[in-house]
Amino acid sequence: PGGSVELGETLQQAVERELREETGLIVKAGEVCHIFETVERDDDGRIRFHYVIIDLKADYVSGEPVPASDAAEAAWLRPGDLEGRPVNLNTLDLLRKVGFIDP
Repeated sequence: PGGSVELGETLQQAVERELREETGLIVKAGEVCHIFETVERDDDGRIRFHYVIIDLKADYVSGEPVPASDAAEAAWLRPGDLEGRPVNLNTLDLLRKVGFIDP
């Protein structure tokens, strides 16, 4: 899940809100654990989008994962469940960094 930080909202509040809106999960967001950026260009090399992605650690509080209108799927996964799934390379880097999957 991801999205924009609303005016006056902390990163932690944004994470908590976005997860609740997109998956139904209630979490308590903590510290930053991973940052990366992506610049998307058009066919002529002009910048279309520049995203800065900041991942935070979070503790599960309650709820069951349910995809909202902007999510195709929401589920609890084990490392072996990622096999054959279309997982973003930056997400895989984060999962390696935090020890969820092997390097």
